[in-house]
Amino acid sequence: MGKIILTSNGIDSNEIYNLFKSFIKDDFKIAIITTAKDEKENANGPQKAKRIFLKMGAKTIDFIDLEYDDPKLLFQYNLVYLDGGSPFRLMYWIRQSKSEGVFKKLLKENTFIAGRSAGSMVCGENFSICNYLTPEMNTLKITDFTGMGLCKINICPHCNNFPKMYENCENKLLECQSDNDIFITKLNDGQAILIDNSTVTKIEGKVLEM
Repeated sequence: MGKIILTSNGIDSNEIYNLFKSFIKDDFKIAIITTAKDEKENANGPQKAKRIFLKMGAKTIDFIDLEYDDPKLLFQYNLVYLDGGSPFRLMYWIRQSKSEGVFKKLLKENTFIAGRSAGSMVCGENFSICNYLTPEMNTLKITDFTGMGLCKINICPHCNNFPKMYENCENKLLECQSDNDIFITKLNDGQAILIDNSTVTKIEGKVLEM
């Protein structure tokens, strides 16, 4: 089985950087999924991720957009990195492109799957917390907030920024858990969760400008 890395805000701490650096080899092929944002590969997130992966020594880094590209292209890569943006949009196009089965097969074939923010959220079983905190992002009006179920961990990213981002955020999180009978793991920027088979490790880090 491959490993899953769920980050709040990408590779934004030394600890997360060192985690990725520990397994990325020169011959690694990396796909960055750009689907979650209007700007696609031109957005800051994908471009920053590419710069960091190049710094780590990876030679092949491609941008893949599941709105347009065949998801079977992902079988060429050792690491698939789902960048952030709108989880509603990202999951909509994962479903439309029939990518869920591809991601599950990638894991079985020892591919690393990593996410940033929205990309991490759709890896879990349920991302309905987004509809409680940022319903205005749901421009596609989806009503099914089921994730890909690659892991059983449902994360809420950027929790250290909650007080300045949302009103009544803690109450909304508790309400979401109660309404949907789920548990939500809160992640701060600088933190990540590594899932290696049945072993779950939380990575604690301090945010740096990478």
